[in-house]
Amino acid sequence: MGTEEVPAPAQTLLAKIDKKLPSIILKVLPVLKERQQQHGLRHSDFQRYHGYCTRRLRRLRETLRMPQGDRRHFKKKDVTLIDIDSEKGDSRYLEIPLTLSERAWSYAMALKQDANTEPRKKFHSICRLQKAKDHAEILFNMTTESIRVDARTKLECEAYFAFINATLCFELHNWNSAVENFKKAQSIYNQIAQVLGEHPEAVIYTEKSTELLPSMRFCAYQTGDKLDISELSAEFKSAAIEALIAQRPKMSEITFRNNKITIPNDKLAGLLARIEDLEEQEVKKVEMYEEILVSVRDAIQSVRDAISAEKEQQPSSNIKPSPLLNYLIYLRLRLTNSRTELMIEEKTQPKDCIRLLEMILHNYQEMLIIPGLDTDDEFQTEVDHLNLIFKARRSQYMGQIFMANKKWPEGFALYGRSVEHAEKGAKGKNQPTFS
Repeated sequence: MGTEEVPAPAQTLLAKIDKKLPSIILKVLPVLKERQQQHGLRHSDFQRYHGYCTRRLRRLRETLRMPQGDRRHFKKKDVTLIDIDSEKGDSRYLEIPLTLSERAWSYAMALKQDANTEPRKKFHSICRLQKAKDHAEILFNMTTESIRVDARTKLECEAYFAFINATLCFELHNWNSAVENFKKAQSIYNQIAQVLGEHPEAVIYTEKSTELLPSMRFCAYQTGDKLDISELSAEFKSAAIEALIAQRPKMSEITFRNNKITIPNDKLAGLLARIEDLEEQEVKKVEMYEEILVSVRDAIQSVRDAISAEKEQQPSSNIKPSPLLNYLIYLRLRLTNSRTELMIEEKTQPKDCIRLLEMILHNYQEMLIIPGLDTDDEFQTEVDHLNLIFKARRSQYMGQIFMANKKWPEGFALYGRSVEHAEKGAKGKNQPTFS
């Protein structure tokens, strides 16, 4: 018998599986915390947050082209695992069941506030919590089975499902199930915070873990058990958490331009990890770079202070130039240029672009004189090629200004210079840059 042929649709599916698709990342707790604080929960206004969730759902479905029928007819359309794992799948598909759960949960909390005066609303609140739990379970199951969702997102969805389930069990006075789910959520949040280390987001997970403790103590009191807080973090340590810890090793040492640089503390290691995360993101914003640059400047100042203190203690000895300080200065210049490039994309006037390009060229000139890099011939060559590329862009914008003023000879001359710079700069374009 001959070999069986694979049908055409199956071949297409296999080709998509073989193609390396980017991981889907959704930082559930930080995203929810920001939205809740901005839309009512800062003042315990659950109705306002419920309205926001409804509007957010409508916008998501319009953007993803997943309407549930039309104005006359309703036709339910849920997010499926195929939508998430497809080539077009992204974190917005996960936001739909998450926002559905948040909408039901916020409505339940709003009803609970009125339950003291209207007892019937307590039963309605429990029904909405059950609905929130169903949506959270759908989210948890989809992320668990997905091949594109990353390990941290899966853990966060598991913790979120445990929290919603625990809230429902708490209202039903099912104390044993409630405390088990609270323990699970608290344990996962604690361990994610441990993995993040000095990252600013670690505070969000620590605060959420602390918020759960009173409810856990109340459940333990109802069951007559003792709550041992010291054992909570290790109680639900899963293989996924171990994998997450393995993904984020401690940065005690880095290699830059074939030189090993020691990282003195966890705070600086966390900063370098944040920079790595930022550069891996597909969508970057100027505000992200601004936040990182503030931390980099603080790190540079702290290293300079440490060097000054060392000089005061040893006034007679010669202190060698700090490779760590030079590396941080290089990082500041590189991140500033990346931020400036994003700013250029937002400008429409050539004169504004020229001003920003001048800033980039100035930063590259500063890179060339950083101690340690000023003797690296390969680095000098790479920066020279990048200088030429940005000079080409500057000449292009200058040519546009002359053309707009009908100064044709000057405009054509600048366009010619732009092509000349671009051709020279392209010769080194394929070289590895700043590794």
